[in-house]
Amino acid sequence: MTRTGLARLFTCLMLTASAAVLAQVYASGDFLAGQKLDAKSKRDSVRIANRGTAYSGVQIQVTGAGNVIKRLTVQFDDRSSESFSDSHLQLQGQSTAVIWFRSGRQVVSKVSLLYHPDMPVSEGAEIRIYGIR
Repeated sequence: MTRTGLARLFTCLMLTASAAVLAQVYASGDFLAGQKLDAKSKRDSVRIANRGTAYSGVQIQVTGAGNVIKRLTVQFDDRSSESFSDSHLQLQGQSTAVIWFRSGRQVVSKVSLLYHPDMPVSEGAEIRIYGIR
């Protein structure tokens, strides 16, 4: 490979690594809750124990399963809620992109999940919810 080719390859690798690091730093949030996935269950509700902090969005991490979430409903302390469907819930690796609340910063009290009925779930699969400030 020529020097120019090596320089281009090195530049591409550095830009890719920088973008990945920035995305991870940007999207890292506060752990709100985690729960094992039950292959037989079609829906779950997760109560948030770490209440009192307002967040602008959430990010969902799924281990041991693919795109299993069909619908996500986030309930807030003021008893309002927002629902998100498939287009917001596509996994990029093991995590969704940040799901921003339309209503701005809110205190999350509960997250309800509706799963795709035929998605395979591995033993020990888990879902984790992170609050993004």
